[in-house]
Amino acid sequence: MMLNRRSFMTHVYRAIIFLPVIMSAVATGILWVLMLDPIIGVVNPVLRDIGLESWQRQWQADPDFALKTVMVVQAWQWNGMAVVLYLAGLQNVPEDLKHAALIDGARPWQVFRDVTFPMLAPAFTIVTVLSFILIFRAFDLIYVLGGPAGVPDGATLVVGVLIYGDAFGQGSFNTSARFSYGMAEGVTLFLFLAIVSGVLIKFLGRREEAIH
Repeated sequence: MMLNRRSFMTHVYRAIIFLPVIMSAVATGILWVLMLDPIIGVVNPVLRDIGLESWQRQWQADPDFALKTVMVVQAWQWNGMAVVLYLAGLQNVPEDLKHAALIDGARPWQVFRDVTFPMLAPAFTIVTVLSFILIFRAFDLIYVLGGPAGVPDGATLVVGVLIYGDAFGQGSFNTSARFSYGMAEGVTLFLFLAIVSGVLIKFLGRREEAIH
């Protein structure tokens, strides 16, 4: 909502938020590997300087935080896509409807709840389906952060990395290349994503029709 306001700095903020999306996933992974490094990284020193020394740790070597760290980096990279889609949805909300609600005595938060948010249903559908697909097809960024074995101890071993390891013999479960096995896993993942995405589109499409 703040990014949807008209101001000079708004365009700068939008560019900053969308910048990670256009960056290479490999470059993003290397950048975060350096930032999270316990010796030369900047994350731990920043935490120390702001009084959060208890939060310092070896982010990529801690089994309890390795996958959570990957999730944060993945969200940081793709957050800009969702922001752009929601901004497009906000800009398509008719101003007349919001003004009419305010004239009728609705408070700003009521206008958002009863007018703006329901009108974001199409954007919500797109973001939900694309996010679901991106989560399951994640590979390059996580491969850079956790390697083919999903270190530490398979904590960052997601589906994409598992398929790659099985196909080229670089995984944590086998060391021999089984390309046909990896192909079968890839086709299975494709069918799973196609079916679930279709169900999501149909279900959320009904929600859009009910709102309109």
